[in-house]
Amino acid sequence: MASFANPEEIACVGRVKNEEDIIYFCLENLYSYGVKQFVIADNDSKDRTKDEIYRFRDDHPDVRLFLVDDFRENMSFNNQSNTQTALSDFAAGIFKAKWIIPIDADDFVYIPGDVTVDLDDFNVDFVQLDWIHVHPIQFQNMSIPEFMQMEPLVGTQSSTKVGKVIFRWHHDIVVETGQHRVYSKTGRILVGMRGKFLGLACAHFPVRSREKFEAKLDNITRHRRTFEHWRRITEAAGGRQKLIEVLWSGNAEDFSAICENLGLPPKNVGYMYDLFVRKEHEVFEPNIVDDPHAFGTPKLYIVGSKDPLQPKSTNTFRSFVVSLRRAANRVSQRIPRLFGV
Repeated sequence: MASFANPEEIACVGRVKNEEDIIYFCLENLYSYGVKQFVIADNDSKDRTKDEIYRFRDDHPDVRLFLVDDFRENMSFNNQSNTQTALSDFAAGIFKAKWIIPIDADDFVYIPGDVTVDLDDFNVDFVQLDWIHVHPIQFQNMSIPEFMQMEPLVGTQSSTKVGKVIFRWHHDIVVETGQHRVYSKTGRILVGMRGKFLGLACAHFPVRSREKFEAKLDNITRHRRTFEHWRRITEAAGGRQKLIEVLWSGNAEDFSAICENLGLPPKNVGYMYDLFVRKEHEVFEPNIVDDPHAFGTPKLYIVGSKDPLQPKSTNTFRSFVVSLRRAANRVSQRIPRLFGV
């Protein structure tokens, strides 16, 4: 059975909002590989997301799960980075975790067959997982857990070559927005390797229904400064509803024409292009290396450091971190069952 070699050294962290249809399965996915330590921040969900997290905890009494309320509105991308970093620091402190898996609710870690993944084998700072986008048509007659049990993993690999990251915790590590990279705020060079050499990948389920697709598109276009090109694409398509029709129907020619008229290469507009237009379903092929000494140096690529992101709402972010620290001090008195101690 596929698993992590030392799951007690791993903690999962994440910030979620209105993910009632998938958050249980996301946590269950990691639990199936042995991960039992979680810190989740709920960003004022209006649906049953928190109930589903509680249900997961109740179904698995051996889980140590810490749920944090995060009521901040209009979260900037910088603040998302700082939030994931704060959650990671919190998890490392309270669980003594050595490795951190930062997640979005629609990301599922994939380990094939009966592979056992030992993150310590190669002495690296992080592992970059291939990001495999799964189109709704691929799992329309099955649940996501059923799809994840299929071998091999099939989907559309990211054309932008970005992936998801698992990292070795250190006090100077900053998690980049989207959990695609980590870097050091002290200028330290971080060494990483491709997850495929360990058998690891990340299956991405951003769209489970048309309703979720529309919500995802609205969320993207709301961040105008970061996703200005999506605002331009929406206008060029004749409005939100027409763009939705173009993408959902998978009309590659219409979408490509819009992007070309705006001077935007389709592959540069992210996974929406991969998911709804390119749709090249490829088989994820791990290249597992059993003997790290025979493999030689694990330095497949090196990520340089840069200045840490600064939150736009500094006081708000500080109050969030303070609330985490206070919650840690109250854990044994107020929520022992939630924390699992």
